[in-house]
Amino acid sequence: MQYKFGIEGSVYEANPNIQKEFFKEASGVLRDTVYGQNFVSRAINLSAFFELEYQPFRNTSINIGLRPSGFVTEGNNYYRLDPRISYKAMLGDNSSLRASYTLNHQFTHLLLSNFRGNPMEVWILSNNKVKPQEVHQFAAGFFGTSTQIDYGIEGFYKKMYNLVEYSFSGAEHNTGNIYDRISSDGQGESYGIEFFCEKSTGKVRGTVAYTLSWSNRIFSDINGGEPFPFTYDYRHVLSLTNSVTIQKGWDLASSFRLMSGQAFTLTDGYFAGNDFFEPHNLYSSINGYRLPAYHRLDLMLTHEWLSEKGSLKHLRFSIYNVYNRRNASYAHVKQSSGKLVLTSIFGIIPTISYGINF
Repeated sequence: MQYKFGIEGSVYEANPNIQKEFFKEASGVLRDTVYGQNFVSRAINLSAFFELEYQPFRNTSINIGLRPSGFVTEGNNYYRLDPRISYKAMLGDNSSLRASYTLNHQFTHLLLSNFRGNPMEVWILSNNKVKPQEVHQFAAGFFGTSTQIDYGIEGFYKKMYNLVEYSFSGAEHNTGNIYDRISSDGQGESYGIEFFCEKSTGKVRGTVAYTLSWSNRIFSDINGGEPFPFTYDYRHVLSLTNSVTIQKGWDLASSFRLMSGQAFTLTDGYFAGNDFFEPHNLYSSINGYRLPAYHRLDLMLTHEWLSEKGSLKHLRFSIYNVYNRRNASYAHVKQSSGKLVLTSIFGIIPTISYGINF
């Protein structure tokens, strides 16, 4: 029987109302503008964890954990208990069955938006208006090893409560407070199946991983109360990595990634705003469209050697996005023409680096 325990503390400070925007004047001078009210929120998060692992039978192990935590913020305090349990049964020398359940609470929230066509992530803290997120996760799978190959298949289900999202109703008063522009009664669920196969020894090493999953959200005042896909709902994700030792000190690595296009919301119109209401886009459905499939190949050649003084040196040549795939990062409708515009940020990027370990 083994025990583990510990404590930790964190201090948070968030100012989600302040935004920066860069623009170019007619003279060609690039300036930046800061807008939004200075609304700083602060919080202290204190927690402890306890873990117990024991074997009730020779081929069976159980791991039990508990994490009490407190979140002290302006106007409200939250105290939560997060239990978890995992079970592992060996079917033989090279295979096992595993199952687990976890309850987690998160006191920070991620807000996603495509305001003005640019994707933006903003973190906010739980307070008297926004409760901590609550997540229940179940997982079960089969894992094994055979002749230098590790493999596994696992199914999972996740249920989430107290999710947040920007409100799309367009009726928010221009108070300057971000908490007045969001919905915080969201529920969500994610489920799917994951498969991996890995060879980690020998001159040729590699991994194949594939995930088939769904992730949905539902809010009482968004999308007519109907479920919609989460922004990061990728139906298919395939990852292939490979590493080959060409000769002593020389390695060639490759990485290929393919996944379904990201869900996004297409605007039906735009309200310019007035003294009482903020400008906002008009929508008929949330995340009802998807970007084209994303895929990319990266290569890296590494040479490592020992110097005469015994320092380990390396020289790396890498190419990001070898075939220059222009993957769309986000989409928006151009107001002047009404046409859909797909924007890509990165194309092919070659790099070279040199390092010394001592």
